[in-house]
Amino acid sequence: MKVSRDDLQALREKLPKARIIVSAKGLKGTAAILEDHFALLGSVGWDIIAWQEIQSGSWDAKNGVLAWELLDGVRGGIKLDDPGDLPLVFAEKIRASIITETNVDLGDGLGKVTIAGRRAPSGGKITWTVYALGATDLADEKVKKRVIEKTKLIQKEYDN
Repeated sequence: MKVSRDDLQALREKLPKARIIVSAKGLKGTAAILEDHFALLGSVGWDIIAWQEIQSGSWDAKNGVLAWELLDGVRGGIKLDDPGDLPLVFAEKIRASIITETNVDLGDGLGKVTIAGRRAPSGGKITWTVYALGATDLADEKVKKRVIEKTKLIQKEYDN
């Protein structure tokens, strides 16, 4: 599916070097896969999301719905008429943004966390995030301190 010349121009006003890898339309908009971004065209223009900002995504083939959750917990989705390879490329781009995910036992009964490093598939600065596993309380001061210590150790392996 091709994006119209006008829609592509509008996208390039936000991202001057934007190149669409694959796109698909739905009743309420268009989804487009770019090298370092996921782009959605709706009634108010393009919404651009960096791959490293997407926590997870899924494809419901039966209903034709592509869904995602951002690192900040915001969820989104779009129903696509003829998705082609878009769901596969979408999943690949999310995976490509994750450079490391390490499950860490914090010890002393504090629980477990996953420490993840993400960046744009083409490279760049790493964004570090921490996810609680099970009943781990990230608001607990002892947990926070241990998470910071463990994160710094992992960062040393990846940051320059």
